[in-house]
Amino acid sequence: MAAQAESGAVRYDVFFDPGKHRWYLDASWSFSDGEPRPDMEHLRSGPVIAVDLNHGHLAVCVLDPSGTRSERR
Repeated sequence: MAAQAESGAVRYDVFFDPGKHRWYLDASWSFSDGEPRPDMEHLRSGPVIAVDLNHGHLAVCVLDPSGTRSERR
């Protein structure tokens, strides 16, 4: 995703659902035609970044492939 962020190809949508009284953040990007796409197994093999957005609160942590908070720093 870093390459997409550097190229400016990442799109962010922030919206509020008044029925649930929640904010949502979606990020999406596209690949070039010649660029290989990673499969889900590859994406699940490493750590991921989790972001928790709540009213007056922002938390970010690294999760391991099982979804457990990673102790790596």
